[in-house]
Amino acid sequence: MQNERSLTIITVVKNDVESIEKTLLSVLSQSLQNIEYIVIDGASTDGTYELIKKYENRISILKSSEDKNLYDAINKGIELAGGDYIGLLHSGDTYVNQYTLEEIFKAVHNSSPEIIYSDLVLVSSKTKRIHRYYSGRIFKPYLLRTGYMPPHPTLLINREVIQNVGLYRIDISIAADFEYIMRIFSKKNVAYMYYNKVTIRMSNMGLSNRSYKSKILIYKQIGHILREYNLINLQYLRYFIRIGEYLYPILSRLFRSQNPF
Repeated sequence: MQNERSLTIITVVKNDVESIEKTLLSVLSQSLQNIEYIVIDGASTDGTYELIKKYENRISILKSSEDKNLYDAINKGIELAGGDYIGLLHSGDTYVNQYTLEEIFKAVHNSSPEIIYSDLVLVSSKTKRIHRYYSGRIFKPYLLRTGYMPPHPTLLINREVIQNVGLYRIDISIAADFEYIMRIFSKKNVAYMYYNKVTIRMSNMGLSNRSYKSKILIYKQIGHILREYNLINLQYLRYFIRIGEYLYPILSRLFRSQNPF
C-alpha cells in the first residue's frame, strides 16, 4: 500500500444519538490524508441525523434512508465508496488515537496486502473498562471452520477484492460479516497482513455483543454458513481462544501492567 492510495471509512448508524458523535470525531480527527468518510444513517428519529448534520461539511457523503438491516446499510456505503481500501467504523466505536490509520499505512508502505487487520478491545458501556481483548494474531484461513475470524471492524479491504466477492448478504441477520470473510478466503489466495497493534476501541453494545440471545443466534448462523461451505462445524474450539480474550484484561489489571490502550 502506498501513501498516495486512498481510504474510505464507512460508519452506519440508526438511533444512537448518545454515541455517534465520538465516532464521527474519531474519524474526522485522523491525521491520515485522503480519507473519504461516508456516513449511512438508517432514518434515525432520535436526533442522530440532526447531530450528524452538524459535521456535514467535513463528511464526504451523508445518506439517510430506511435500511433492511445493518448489512444493507453497509452495502449502501460500499456502493458509494471510491477509496482504494475500504474499512468500517460503527457508531460507538473509536480509533485508539488520531494517528491510527496513518500508522497502519506506514507499516504496510512496502507491501501490497489485499486485506489488513489488527486487534481491538471491547469496552464496557457501563464501567468504561476493557473487558475483552480480541486479537487477530493467530488467524489463519483454516481457523474459519472454528468460527474464528480476524476482528471484522479492523479490516481494511482492497477495493478489487470487494468487487470480486460482491456485497454482504442481507438474508443473514447477525453473522453476515463471518460469511463475507469466508467468501473472500474461499475465492482465491488472498494476500493478507496482520498489523500487530490495537487499533479500535469497540463498544460492547454492538449487534453481536448485546445479549446471550444474540450470541446464541450468531452461533447458529455461523453453523449454517459452515454447512453451506461444506465445512465441519468446529465452533467449540473457538471458545478456548475466547477464554484467553477475556482473561487478558483481567490479568493485566491484576498484575497492574501498563495499559497500552
